[in-house]
Amino acid sequence: MIEITGINLRRFAKKVYDLSPKTDKKDTHETLSDTMMGVVLQSGGLKGWKKYALDMKVVGGRECSMTVFESEEGRWFIQDLWFGHSQEQLKTLLDYCGVKADIKQN
Repeated sequence: MIEITGINLRRFAKKVYDLSPKTDKKDTHETLSDTMMGVVLQSGGLKGWKKYALDMKVVGGRECSMTVFESEEGRWFIQDLWFGHSQEQLKTLLDYCGVKADIKQN
């Protein structure tokens, strides 16, 4: 897991969206609108036994596949592999948010 506590979650979600591949759906949007962002940021709750701060599956026709887990202490974490994305895309996302992490190269 990679700790991302303290990042701007709105900025993070927009970059996740920008880096994510388009699905075959015709409702693909070029940018994550403020309306869609409001829905994404309000999607928190319980996922299995872990609380999450952000859960992006397919958003606006893009395969985002990103979940931000929140620990009981309020710290945020993401998986160290980003399904459907390259390790370079994960590095780009973390660099954009100012998170230093040792990203494993395939």
